[in-house]
Amino acid sequence: MDIEYFVGINSGFHDSSVTLLGIENGRIININTWATERITKRKRDGNFPFLALKQLQSWLVKKSIDIDPKCVGVNSFNDMPINQELHFQNHSKNYEQAIEAFGLQKFTQRYNPKIHIETHHLAHAYSCMAQSPFSKAVILVADGMGNSVSHFSDEHPEKEFLKQEKAEAHESISFYLMDEGKLTPISKAWRAEGGESPGEIYEKAAAKIFNNWQEAGKVMGLVAYGSHSEQYKDFEGVEKSGKKFFDNLSDEKFRNIANYAAAVQFKFESQLLESLSEVRKEFPDYNNLIFTGGCALNCLLNAKIAEMKLFENVHVPSFPNDEGISLGVAISAAKKQNAFRFQTTPYRLHKFAFSPESSNITNQQSKIESLFSEHKIQRPKAILDVVAELLNEGKVVAWMQGKTEIGPRALGNRSILALPNVEGIKDRLNREVKFRESFRPYGVTVLSEYVPKYFEVNKDFHSPFMMFAPKVRTQFSSALKEVVHPDGTLRLQTLIREQNPLYYDLIKKVHSKSGLPMLINTSLNVMGQPLADTVEDARVFFDQAKVDALVIGDYLILNGEKNNPSFKS
Repeated sequence: MDIEYFVGINSGFHDSSVTLLGIENGRIININTWATERITKRKRDGNFPFLALKQLQSWLVKKSIDIDPKCVGVNSFNDMPINQELHFQNHSKNYEQAIEAFGLQKFTQRYNPKIHIETHHLAHAYSCMAQSPFSKAVILVADGMGNSVSHFSDEHPEKEFLKQEKAEAHESISFYLMDEGKLTPISKAWRAEGGESPGEIYEKAAAKIFNNWQEAGKVMGLVAYGSHSEQYKDFEGVEKSGKKFFDNLSDEKFRNIANYAAAVQFKFESQLLESLSEVRKEFPDYNNLIFTGGCALNCLLNAKIAEMKLFENVHVPSFPNDEGISLGVAISAAKKQNAFRFQTTPYRLHKFAFSPESSNITNQQSKIESLFSEHKIQRPKAILDVVAELLNEGKVVAWMQGKTEIGPRALGNRSILALPNVEGIKDRLNREVKFRESFRPYGVTVLSEYVPKYFEVNKDFHSPFMMFAPKVRTQFSSALKEVVHPDGTLRLQTLIREQNPLYYDLIKKVHSKSGLPMLINTSLNVMGQPLADTVEDARVFFDQAKVDALVIGDYLILNGEKNNPSFKS
């Protein structure tokens, strides 16, 4: 049977993207996602994904693939796609001409009456099916807001939850039961006008502290430095934001801000944990939880859910935020055409590099040599041994391999690496490499078989996408003091060899030299920029950040060594 292709589009006001889904005999065989931010280099870019669609169309033409208009699906955050298109058209005089010139009509609601339109939370839920480790689970979707009541058709499977709600109310928290790929909606909470969803609790805090609602991750980083009262108090007194502002804060002022962040986390957790407890009691036969939506990026909450053992197993997918919407819509479109058959994916087979092949640096030797021609470039035969030794010496290494991760975390293909027991390594990374606030934590990648030794988790714990921050066992707090947060937690990526053999083997060699089966792993970018995607991005990064070395494919480039055209092999 030939491969069937489906396209999902997220044309919302942030994290816009396009996903091409390949299905053979009902099974997903490949996923390619074009994220707008990786093309424009503007983090979380939410412009209409014209550039992503243009690259998709170029790929389809090259492969002589014609997408059926009914195999295209779209979601537009909290609005209808046609309204989003009109908005973008009003802000771009060339919108119509560009759509027609590049043959993109089937990818827009305006031109394609057969296009499949999916609602926001259901798209999040469907995205979980791409790599679900469970055949049966509760799916929780929670974010700032999804579609409004007025966007649900009379045939929508969640129509029964709309009866008492006003037309302008938006999705806030949704629960589904998943059985072998069948989704059954069981409850939905709505964010009414003037109300506050779990995601908005964090978004409003980010806007107050950092003057940017999209900086929820920074708020989470502050939580460990504060203590909360059970009363959720409004925040007072911050008019400036950013790194310089925090560098000049008095201890008292910083503590007040951290206390506010802790109160935000408390209210956020209370709202979601209460909802989870109610669902668990109502459906005791469902022992597994999949958590998705923007709120699932909160590693502290995720670890608490796992620690409380409300469910036997908790899973968060690789891109639970709106970067995953285009994948969910593609799966929804495939299900509508009866082309998709659900199958579980064991953790050892979980993948994350869903970017298109154009991001793959494996066969770009000539470009690497050209862009770094003034540097001394080496190609050691035993490159893993060389890199492991650099790391063991306390060096910071930029590591770029294969295709780029899709999602908010670097997971071993676009990473900055260092040993976590190097004195002063956190301050160095913040000051010279990432250029970010001193309070922000770092995560680690740990070989899966050693995770229970270092963390307070059970032997079957998995966090392949760095979505949990469990507590470090007390006896290792001192050795890992550079990365352990003040509350004793540490964001964690667990790694099984099948998931990323090259990265696993590197850490294995580091372990043999240092005694630690782990590395600091932070994203290959500087603050405010998206993850480095191309060789050109690597060159820009290398010129900005003071890392000791860049490893790109099998090339090793040491910082400061220039004007030597010879190659060492």
